[in-house]
Amino acid sequence: MRLKAPEGCGSVSWGGQSYPVVKGVVDVPDEARELLEPGWGFTPAPVESEAPSQKTENRKPKTGT
Repeated sequence: MRLKAPEGCGSVSWGGQSYPVVKGVVDVPDEARELLEPGWGFTPAPVESEAPSQKTENRKPKTGT
């Protein structure tokens, strides 16, 4: 599960393992749901699209290949 870490958090330790925070996000096992409980400061991270963009930098649709 991907979580957004609280500001200033560099890693989280859960179940005897240490998980690094990279760009404000940490990947932990799904069993670590207790980190979402009040007081821990973690929230679900937004899901990033892995599909390539179909628009150019100027937001116009790509043409041709």
